[in-house]
Amino acid sequence: MPNEGVSFVSRIASLSNRQSDRMHYQQILQVLAEILVIERVLGLSWPENTSFFLEPAGRTGKRPELMVSTPDHQFLFEVKSPSLLDHQAKRASNGIQLPHRGLVPLEQIDELVSDQSVTLPRDTPVKDFLVSCEKKFSGFPTVPGANISVIVWDDYIYEPIGSLLGIRGGLLTLDTWNIDSSGDPVTYPSIDGIILIRHMTYFQRALAEDDLIDRHGLFDFGSATALPNVFIQNPNGREVPESIKTGLRAIDVEDKRLAHMAEYHVQDYVFWM
Repeated sequence: MPNEGVSFVSRIASLSNRQSDRMHYQQILQVLAEILVIERVLGLSWPENTSFFLEPAGRTGKRPELMVSTPDHQFLFEVKSPSLLDHQAKRASNGIQLPHRGLVPLEQIDELVSDQSVTLPRDTPVKDFLVSCEKKFSGFPTVPGANISVIVWDDYIYEPIGSLLGIRGGLLTLDTWNIDSSGDPVTYPSIDGIILIRHMTYFQRALAEDDLIDRHGLFDFGSATALPNVFIQNPNGREVPESIKTGLRAIDVEDKRLAHMAEYHVQDYVFWM
């Protein structure tokens, strides 16, 4: 992919000369997320005669991040990192958090909590991301392979897990709060799997020149003993190869290895002490 490295550097370099600009800061985080995932995907063990295409155009003109074309399969990847800045500030200061829309409808929260110090779910960008991915992936023919959505989050990985799989309201469930004009659940048939990567904290610490603790650099993906990322299968999607999940250090969300790690479970309420 000639000149694509220069393209990424140019995008980052263009985000300058605006002191403390939150929008530029978030845009930098998004570019870093793209670089992290694309570099990792390119380094996987692909068969000979595999080709890589950055931002390929589908029939609709929509462009996912990356297409990997092997002699027999096609894999599409789309990367997003929703803005978490305001959400992180609220999470740090509020005593109560509702990680996903579930047991309590959002319109009833004010009635239940008098002091208003509640951190609400950050699930709207997750929904928007799924809708965007569906539009991008649906523009490509359905051939052997898989379409994979990648969301880069911070360490509070239970938030996107709950947004996607919460028993009441999960975006990948029949009780999803995202319904169409006919009242039917919105589905995402072109998305086969979703990988949640807990790396945003490392980006933010690196940009602040803080210690990265267990990583050796901004794009260090972590060792085999590091806390894992998460893979979520779309119930109606095609199977995503284990080599891709392993390469992105993603463990199935139902894997028994996550059973004793609270941050990988759907949380209905969180009370911060």
